[in-house]
Amino acid sequence: MTHRKDFFEDFTDNVDGVVYFADQSKIKPSGLSTIRLKLPGLPDFLLDHVLYLPQLKRNLLSLVHICQQGHSIHMFDGKLEVRKATDHSLVMRGIEEERLLKLQGTSAHVQHFSYNSHHEQGTLPSSLLWHARFGHLNYDSLRLLKKNVVAGLPTISRKLKQCDAYILGKHRK
Repeated sequence: MTHRKDFFEDFTDNVDGVVYFADQSKIKPSGLSTIRLKLPGLPDFLLDHVLYLPQLKRNLLSLVHICQQGHSIHMFDGKLEVRKATDHSLVMRGIEEERLLKLQGTSAHVQHFSYNSHHEQGTLPSSLLWHARFGHLNYDSLRLLKKNVVAGLPTISRKLKQCDAYILGKHRK
């Protein structure tokens, strides 16, 4: 379950049912989809039948749901591993933090959304492209590079788009 609609690969808003929580509250899902998870050092993993609940404040992952999809769960020394039942390959990793098991990784769709969405369409703005090529260098510094150092660098626009990858990198882990 997630409150982030931007995580979804595709989206169906016709969902029946209600999700019940331990505090006796309940929420009706607003959608259902698949999420592609990007985990460090592992191939992308598709998680099916993920519910969209905009009222949630955090993403929740059901271990029972993972088992129902045919995967095995191994917990030891404050660590969690999810393995495919077919070949026992590792598909997810997590750690225990403050009595919660936290997945190490993020949605692959969100991780590089700004770059990939424009790149696939062939409309990547040159300022965003050069910002990424120079390791997410701030735009004022890119303008200084054009002025003083780099020949052939295109003009960096004053109307700048937010870089999602840069913002995610600034978030506290």
